[in-house]
Amino acid sequence: MATISDHSQGTGSGSEEEAVKAVIAATTEAFNKHDAMAWTRFCLPGARLVTVRGESMQSVAEVEKGLAAIFHGRGSPGRK
Repeated sequence: MATISDHSQGTGSGSEEEAVKAVIAATTEAFNKHDAMAWTRFCLPGARLVTVRGESMQSVAEVEKGLAAIFHGRGSPGRK
């Protein structure tokens, strides 16, 4: 099994690194666009998300619902 340190020392393939970078870019874009559905396309069925506020969401459906509430509620421009 490869570890993070294995990859940081150059033993991982360039295509693996590019794939990881693509997922990071796509999830960041979805999050910044406040697109919960697009963000959850990268989740496995047993996904769990814990927000910086400690809110916990279990399952893709719950994560999508929770992110949508955040994006359309407290995460909207002009809200504090």
